[in-house]
Amino acid sequence: MDENKNLYDLSIVLDNYNNGKNGDPSKVETQELEDKTINMWNNFKVNKSYVIKFDISDNSSRWFRLHLDVICRNYEFAFMVEEGYLEDFNSLSNENFHQKGLLTEFKEFNKEGFSILSLDNLITKLSKKTRRTGELILNLFIGEFIDTNKKVVTTTKGKLQHLTVNEEGSISLKELPVKQLNPEKKIAIFVHGLASEVGRNFIGLYTHLNTKYNIYAFSYPTITTGIDENGKVLKECIEELLQTQPQTHVNIFAHSMGGLVSRSALRQNAPIKNIVMAGTPNNGADLAKFLLDIFVYSIRGLLVGIIPKELRKAIRRVNHSDAVGLKDLSYRSEFIVTLNKNDYNNRANLKKYFAIAGNKYRFSDKVVKVRNVGSIRDIDSNDELQLYGFIQKWEHGEYYLENDQKLINALDVARNYIDI
Repeated sequence: MDENKNLYDLSIVLDNYNNGKNGDPSKVETQELEDKTINMWNNFKVNKSYVIKFDISDNSSRWFRLHLDVICRNYEFAFMVEEGYLEDFNSLSNENFHQKGLLTEFKEFNKEGFSILSLDNLITKLSKKTRRTGELILNLFIGEFIDTNKKVVTTTKGKLQHLTVNEEGSISLKELPVKQLNPEKKIAIFVHGLASEVGRNFIGLYTHLNTKYNIYAFSYPTITTGIDENGKVLKECIEELLQTQPQTHVNIFAHSMGGLVSRSALRQNAPIKNIVMAGTPNNGADLAKFLLDIFVYSIRGLLVGIIPKELRKAIRRVNHSDAVGLKDLSYRSEFIVTLNKNDYNNRANLKKYFAIAGNKYRFSDKVVKVRNVGSIRDIDSNDELQLYGFIQKWEHGEYYLENDQKLINALDVARNYIDI
């Protein structure tokens, strides 16, 4: 797109599999469309709308690929609804709203305060009206979301608890302090990931470590509390624990976002010996931005079956301004840039890290790419520092689930580099 263009300028191309590119569409800025929908969504304020029309009457194909760029303000969001669905589209959580209608931030734009929102997707779900008339009418809405039912978010503070598992596999978490612990054992702290908990997903790891470690679980609010704040609480919990324990050897075993919380605690001088990170997005997570742009804004219908139930439940009715944990988790967030810069400048920390990555889905564990787990990138120089690590065919939630040969091999390799 020509960067000399102005706010709300757009370009659009429709390809199909039979006849190549269609001709230029009819693009109409319309106040009528805004008036028609003004009462439809109480959580979205339309700032600009277009009616875009394509003549597809001579085209027998029902499969099209749409390419669209539109210049918006940084805080704006855009989505598109086919005309045939608009009458039923009375809620931004309506099930007719599907992924092909979304535009997401894709390209950087050098005009201050502007972004280019882009869509490049396959359209296969044409409405009956479109198939009947031979005219594809797309309604493009650009605007901003409004917090209408502002919910007061009560943020709970993270806490450390003693973890045990009985012979039946039932997990027990006990408040501190706990008496009658073996003082000769090292200390292991399990730190969970986004919208999760230390539960059955850590059973395999517990089985592997429990003869040599007194094991604790750190639970914390992942969505509504910043990662640095959770790191600070983790540091304070460890310091308080060590006041009652003669053992000072503290190892962290973290999953996903928990690795970032643990790195943050170390940056704040927490007395941590080593950190094992499984599936940790050390350079930030694209998923976090996706959730911020879509799910937090109450557009939930398309996510059923895409986003895990636990994550949907955790984010439900969380306002965008309250989702500070997600903002920190996002790729190239201020938190990620600062955290990675610290490790880039203080490379002694890297000798305390061991990264476990999954490649069950070729280059990723389905959520985080192997490269993102196994390296720390300095944004300013774009240099990547490689971490000691181990790669095996795990899915994102499987790393610590079973005390199987994969986990045994991973921790055996880790012992070649760090003292665990």
